[in-house]
Amino acid sequence: MNYTWSKNLESGSGGNSAMQQNGGTTNPLDSWNLRKEKSVSALDLPNVFVVSAGYELPFGKGKPLASRNSFARALLGGWQLNGIFISQSGLPTDIRSTRVAAANQLFATFNVPDLVLGQSMYLPNGGPDGWFNPAAFTEPGATPNAKGAQLINFGTLARRAGRGPGTNNLDFSVFRAFTIREGLNLQFRAEAFNLTNTPAFFLPSAASPALTIGNPNFGNLTASSATGRQLQFGLKILF
Repeated sequence: MNYTWSKNLESGSGGNSAMQQNGGTTNPLDSWNLRKEKSVSALDLPNVFVVSAGYELPFGKGKPLASRNSFARALLGGWQLNGIFISQSGLPTDIRSTRVAAANQLFATFNVPDLVLGQSMYLPNGGPDGWFNPAAFTEPGATPNAKGAQLINFGTLARRAGRGPGTNNLDFSVFRAFTIREGLNLQFRAEAFNLTNTPAFFLPSAASPALTIGNPNFGNLTASSATGRQLQFGLKILF
């Protein structure tokens, strides 16, 4: 069993693994305020908990129970249970505004919204049809320049301030060993991947409409990273 508690901070992202939740850009939001770029990275996983186990049932030849009765030994001997359980936090993401502050500086290709104080970023019973709370975000305002032209403000929300749902997965297997003769064994295996058939929904790219406030699909979890329950059976010869 192991548990990892971590925090991955950065002041700018790069690489394919980071671009998805940065919305496909490595440019800063505001080139004149790079301190705003410091945030958790797109690969930040604060909590990862893993348990793995393998247990031979105490029945059969050479075991504490059912070792003398031939019928019980044949029925109960040679069984092994195995499992791997993983639980981890969701990944962070940018949340976008439709009001791009492109006129403010050369490289601004996106903007973030303003955060509404007193509102939770997440819906109380968030799920696939709505994860973020639309009431928690509002479009940035504008400030007139010296000539009276309205310049869109940069939003107050931090970079990669949102976070998708966590995931849980349990893989489980049952083995049965049969002794054919000395040095030759047959193993039956029944394995279940994602035994509980638990979906693992994740957020779309930060540049998609589903993470842009004001969109009807804002905050929807558009896909699943987990395959549904899979069962497989096999025989293995050990010699």
